[in-house]
Amino acid sequence: MCSLLKGSAMRAFAIFSLSLFLVLLANYGFANGAYEQTEGQMWLAPSSASWQSESAMERNQYPLLRRSKPKKHRRH
Repeated sequence: MCSLLKGSAMRAFAIFSLSLFLVLLANYGFANGAYEQTEGQMWLAPSSASWQSESAMERNQYPLLRRSKPKKHRRH
């Protein structure tokens, strides 16, 4: 149990530090005008698009699962 808690805490800290690093890197790039360069845009756009699609998938998935469960119970 302690090893699981330690692993989850390390995983959460790694995800948090990685996301914080990405946010700081994106802000640093936008402040320096990296979005005007083609290379910076090609590197920043796919990463931001993947983060947006991932969060959108999570947002759309969980409410649908919550809605589908009561309907199944009502049919029975």
